[in-house]
Amino acid sequence: MKEKKVINSNEIFLILFECFLAVCAFFISNNSIKIAIFTFIFYSSWFLKKLNPTLILFTILPTMNFEAGWLPTILISLPAYVNANTFKGKNKKENVALLVLLAITVSISFVGGVNSQLSTLIWFIRCIIAFITVSRSDVTEDRFRIYAYSQFLVIVSILSVQFFNESLSLYWGRLALNGNVRDLANYIAVPTFVAGISLLVKEKKNRRLLIDFVVLCICIFVAFATSSRGVLFSVFIAVLVYYLFSARGYSYKKIFTISIVALLTVFLANYVSSLGYFKTDRILVDENGGLNGRTEIWGEYLDYEFSSINTALFGFGPGEIAKMDINGHYSHSLFMDWLFSYGIVGMLIFVIILIRILRLLLSSKSNFKLSLFLLSCFLFSTHGVITNDMFYILIGVSCCNLGMNDKLLMEKGKNEGNFEEKKVRA
Repeated sequence: MKEKKVINSNEIFLILFECFLAVCAFFISNNSIKIAIFTFIFYSSWFLKKLNPTLILFTILPTMNFEAGWLPTILISLPAYVNANTFKGKNKKENVALLVLLAITVSISFVGGVNSQLSTLIWFIRCIIAFITVSRSDVTEDRFRIYAYSQFLVIVSILSVQFFNESLSLYWGRLALNGNVRDLANYIAVPTFVAGISLLVKEKKNRRLLIDFVVLCICIFVAFATSSRGVLFSVFIAVLVYYLFSARGYSYKKIFTISIVALLTVFLANYVSSLGYFKTDRILVDENGGLNGRTEIWGEYLDYEFSSINTALFGFGPGEIAKMDINGHYSHSLFMDWLFSYGIVGMLIFVIILIRILRLLLSSKSNFKLSLFLLSCFLFSTHGVITNDMFYILIGVSCCNLGMNDKLLMEKGKNEGNFEEKKVRA
């Protein structure tokens, strides 16, 4: 039987072309032209059947620096959330019940919340739709690798231009993107993970070996330059789980190669730090204590939230928590932001959804998707807010074809061409 191609050269070309346009738009000063380019990118990916608009959004997220209100922004990127994949399949009754219960909880939190904002609520709904849409897409490991490496090219292109223009953005000695360390760290985590697992696991053909090697070197360097402990820990755990659960075996040579790459990159990062460019020493030193001050921030918000039965059960409502007159900090955790926004009830629903996905992943024996799921959870446990698109897209990718929508689970063979069907009970 002839092997089925997972992704062809035309699709790769189109993805790279969309990324090129996005990088160009990033450096254009005219905001109207920026908006026009991004509108073209999203709607062209909608009409081009070969592309996945939601994954295109994931790929070009680092470039989206245009200024527009929340409604124009939603309209510009609408195809990334609502497209043909959104209406595929049929939800199981349990999933429908969870979504209805979540909708009721969110409504109560919005109406009775002390920090409710309509724009945040709509943004949150958009994220949930993105999760549903991408979870109904056909995203294989090879296809996701292409999108992840395309995002890597976007990041490197932006940083390279800024380096040669002497306009690199630093925040307290940490490499940043538009002054935001958190976003750059989160963006670089996924290609680091993909390159890591690609090098670690033995395959029949060593295609892409050099590409994986170079990508991993650069990604680790950028990760160290951001000095983000959360990202480094999350990637390490995800790659370790992939290795432990891998059915394809491992190569001691590749483990040795990755170790050398990691050591050389750490040495290079510390050398650059000694020159005064990046503050990489904070990776091993918790300067403020309590997860770099996070526990103190969470404690103040929790004290305020649990001072009332209403806020304890249904939270402060969907809104930017930093605007509340408490300590002026954002939540520093997507999970804690769920608790602050929708209370114990909303957090319980969120945890149930994640447990259902984890149960399906363990049943499917898909080590790639399980590792991606864990990467997402660890990554955003100390970073991000409840309306972070990237988290919902990654979680959606991790549960593609896992029986969430009355589909057959497709277990990939080694050649990515033959599939074995297996019914999974949710």
